[in-house]
Amino acid sequence: MNTLRRLVGTGLALTTAVGLLFAGAAPAMADTGTTGTSPAAGTSLVPATEPAAPEDDGTDVDETKDQALAEFASTFGPVPGAPGAPDPAGDTDSGTGALNGVLAHWPELSPEQQTAIEDAAAIDVPADETAPAHTFPRDCKDDPTNQARIVFRMAEVQQKLGTSYTPRVFACTSPKNPKAGAETYAYHRKGVQTCEFRFYDYYTKAGADEQDEFLAHEAFHCVANAVLESDQAFYTLPGWIQEGLADWACAALTGHFADQDQWASYLDNPGTSLVKRKYDALGFWWELDYQGVDVWAQIVPLLKLQTTSGPNRSKAAFDLVASPNLLDAWPASYIRDASRAREWDTQGVGIPPAGGLQFPFGGSVENGAPAVTVKAPAFAVERTAVDLTADVVQLASTGSVHGRFGPGYTPTKFDFPISAAASSIFCTLGADRCKCPDDSPKAGTSFQVIEPGGSTMALVALTGGSSKGSVAISGTSLDEFCGRAPEKPKRRGHIPDRCPSSELVGRPFLESPRWGALGGNTLCIYDNGGRVVGLGPKPDKLPPDYRPVEVPGADAAWVTTNCTPAPCLQVLVVIGDRHASISGYLSQDEAIARMSRIIGAG
Repeated sequence: MNTLRRLVGTGLALTTAVGLLFAGAAPAMADTGTTGTSPAAGTSLVPATEPAAPEDDGTDVDETKDQALAEFASTFGPVPGAPGAPDPAGDTDSGTGALNGVLAHWPELSPEQQTAIEDAAAIDVPADETAPAHTFPRDCKDDPTNQARIVFRMAEVQQKLGTSYTPRVFACTSPKNPKAGAETYAYHRKGVQTCEFRFYDYYTKAGADEQDEFLAHEAFHCVANAVLESDQAFYTLPGWIQEGLADWACAALTGHFADQDQWASYLDNPGTSLVKRKYDALGFWWELDYQGVDVWAQIVPLLKLQTTSGPNRSKAAFDLVASPNLLDAWPASYIRDASRAREWDTQGVGIPPAGGLQFPFGGSVENGAPAVTVKAPAFAVERTAVDLTADVVQLASTGSVHGRFGPGYTPTKFDFPISAAASSIFCTLGADRCKCPDDSPKAGTSFQVIEPGGSTMALVALTGGSSKGSVAISGTSLDEFCGRAPEKPKRRGHIPDRCPSSELVGRPFLESPRWGALGGNTLCIYDNGGRVVGLGPKPDKLPPDYRPVEVPGADAAWVTTNCTPAPCLQVLVVIGDRHASISGYLSQDEAIARMSRIIGAG
């Protein structure tokens, strides 16, 4: 296949660094999580920005005639009226997709265009369904050796699928040198399926392993055409199925895969919609395989859906193969951190080694600041890093959301499916401080505790599946989250008309006839054993040396040491339109306690 022949050093794209480095000790989380080892030496996490991919609703938009002509011309050579100039650079794994594109629009093409296509691709398209099948027109030479090899690979594909189709098979080798190494021209005529395989110069010069990959890839195309039983459905098969599955099948059958370009395109662009991919969709199919899905068992039902789902055939196929568990794992697989839980990595035949881990930086989650929102795109993945600087962190999802939340970097890393993260409450203050007071509204809250002391970064990887959604990550202070303790209802006191006898200490300076002399209020003064109480009307104005003090049961209260005979202390309280004062040789606390008892609040 296209031997690129570059080894990708990273599974994630590096774009513009924002200068925030994941460094230092990482937070540890109490109660739950999965531990792992640190990444290999030299690994750094540099949050980076990357352009947002356009949103996709999964509706299949068939390639237009002009688009098909342009792709064919770029792969095989000039076609009259094809827009754009042919691109001579590089090689193409398979010419089948480009050929199928123009075959889907065959009746719309002019005779000149049809002739140019037949000549370039070494095919002869019958005029109608009743015409006999043509094989090997022009200069394509019979190739019994490659025919036997591809029949062997077709038998392997059918054994994996549990099918037993018997198409007519022909193979030839052409001296032409298009960008493609091989192509499959598959069609049905008079109820008989035929697959014509053409091999070009690029294939002939390839090594044995790469030739084997071509054969397995093209064999899958032929069997797919047989399963569909419809040439038009085959010609318009979405690229992520037509070419992505063929690349997966060829690697699964041969055990090797040389085309690093396709792996790089998949791993470096998680935001690209799956339904817009072609060959590079092989990474998605390998992710299914890595997560334990029997991909071979999915293929026949998936292909059958393509004949009944109309413009929603990609969505129908995606929903068939993408279980909730798969959707929770797929986004994190782009991180490729094998030291985390298994879901944070992916594997497949030919996958390049994971390199430095780099992510877009989504922002800081701070106390009381606006939430950081991470999109969950349809048919694609968003992965980012957020800085958890808030005391308490919570996640809230909207719409369709799947994926994972991974607080912590090294040495301890944690893994939460996004649904579990959304039902958890994270606290970054450590186990000793992550508690709500016993008398607060949220006393007893169970926190997922992140121990302080290092990196506060968390990884977020999301998809909306076949819909879209988002996750808002918000932060609050612990005090704000826990709330204030409810205030106990205050007991309002009552100023009596007489000083309670229980508060008399020693001999009163003023006898009881003086009580009531102040318009129904009472004045009580005691000797040095407790020279204490005066009850009387509320004063119009307080001297400046009175300062506020709290007295249970009073509407307001003040205290002063400016009283006679010195030394003494006076506490004055007001309840409604009445007041009471207590003065004597007392401490402030004792004076307040006695006043509370007198007004019935102590």
